[in-house]
Amino acid sequence: MGAEDQLRKAVHLPHLRVTNFGPIRKADLELRPLSIFVGPSNSGKSYLAILLYALHRYISGQVQRASHTIYGFLESEYGNSFPEEQRSLREAHKEWVQFMSHSRQGETSGRAWLSIPSTVSDFLRQILGTLSQAGLQQEITRCFGMEATAFHRKGSTSNPKAVLRSIPVWNNERIESRLSLNSDHSHPFTALPEDWKLHVAATEVDRAFQWAESSESFESRASAKLPLIWLTLTKVINIVAGFFYGSFSKNAYYLPADRTGIMHAHRAIVGAVLENVPMAGIHPVPSLPLLSGITADFLSQLIRSHNPNQLTTQLHKDNALSHVCAELENRLLDGAVQSMNSQGLNYPEWKYQPRDWQDSIPLKNASSMVSELAPVVLYLRHLVAPGNTLIIEEPESHLHPAKQVQFARQLAAIVKAGVRVIITTHSEWVLDEFANLVGLSSVPASARNSIDGGAFALEAAQVGAWLFKHESEAEGSTLAQIDIDESGLYPAGFEEVAIQLHNNWSSIFSKSEYGDD
Repeated sequence: MGAEDQLRKAVHLPHLRVTNFGPIRKADLELRPLSIFVGPSNSGKSYLAILLYALHRYISGQVQRASHTIYGFLESEYGNSFPEEQRSLREAHKEWVQFMSHSRQGETSGRAWLSIPSTVSDFLRQILGTLSQAGLQQEITRCFGMEATAFHRKGSTSNPKAVLRSIPVWNNERIESRLSLNSDHSHPFTALPEDWKLHVAATEVDRAFQWAESSESFESRASAKLPLIWLTLTKVINIVAGFFYGSFSKNAYYLPADRTGIMHAHRAIVGAVLENVPMAGIHPVPSLPLLSGITADFLSQLIRSHNPNQLTTQLHKDNALSHVCAELENRLLDGAVQSMNSQGLNYPEWKYQPRDWQDSIPLKNASSMVSELAPVVLYLRHLVAPGNTLIIEEPESHLHPAKQVQFARQLAAIVKAGVRVIITTHSEWVLDEFANLVGLSSVPASARNSIDGGAFALEAAQVGAWLFKHESEAEGSTLAQIDIDESGLYPAGFEEVAIQLHNNWSSIFSKSEYGDD
């Protein structure tokens, strides 16, 4: 098998290893399209989820900043004229345009191997080398809203450590990308091979290549040279980042456990800040606690979802996630979530219109279930896209068990639409339904339609469930992957509670009927 075929079959393995971080003594996991964190309260589920979000924010932010760096590099150094040493970049662009033009005409298989010019490879090495330990620590501190010293596990003499390892395979060689928190030494996250190619698919191509249908258009449109080269380089950066970092190179979104309260209080929070602005420097402003990055991001993203740009709206129109939104509103909410301008302000006010009602009501007056699911609908409708990661704490909050099962199925639909989902949960109903969905994958596709939930089947390799074991405050918690047992369920300890309740019921019933005899 050739190197190209080997890479075509390569498996991307992102691992995270954490030690002495908050309540977590040790955790080692490989993320799946659906990752489930389950276990006792205060065992570190949210700590690990927020850490994953911070890693996404930092790496994807660096990748996005690379695009701006590219444009500044081209504009300041070369403007609209390209010297001889940039010929390889121009030739690469022609090659890509020609391939994409043939691919759209059905003249190729839709995939091709394209060499990366040395100028581009050198720039990629420069960008990848900017990932640093210090920058990662700053982002983690921002997301948690705590000083770095707060991450030290109580009773531990060792510093907290988090190591993200991404190991794609190239030409039978494993290339390790490694980013560490509190490492003894710093090194580049990824070292690119000297000679390599990209496996490019027609489906991965965006408007950058559609804007230039031929090499003649590239040569003749002098004013377009700079943006076309910039778009080409940006596309290369995104593909390379996806190859090395997987989903960590894409956007992540975090829905915190207290999202309903935050959503209801957002106007009061913003109003309190604005009230103090005119008095700054005149009267001392009372010291207000800073919002964690998780809360601040949630608020800003909710507001951004109210005014999505035209490109975002187009990307979310009629895709698989819009279908999930419709299912959430039809099957769970029995109505529609609406975002409107407050009177006299271009500021969002969220409302709920029950099915068959003429008028809407403020979201704060709707049921707790509606308030809990409304942010999910807004995120899927305006923000989250395939390739992104969606982290939801306690998706079962305020939901009846029957609704929890339905929501679990919609989360499976989100996964099937190409979004990586991470949840923390205390719900036996949610966990058991995911076990059922995995079990459905063993049923022939032709027979699934007769089974409730058959359309939401997930392969076992798509789902990973991890149990947090809280031994003691001094020892901290550990993380262990749990697989479906012989009963067809994930053994997460819920059955022990059920057995204890049954035994208590049996004792109560026995003594109430027969006394001490």
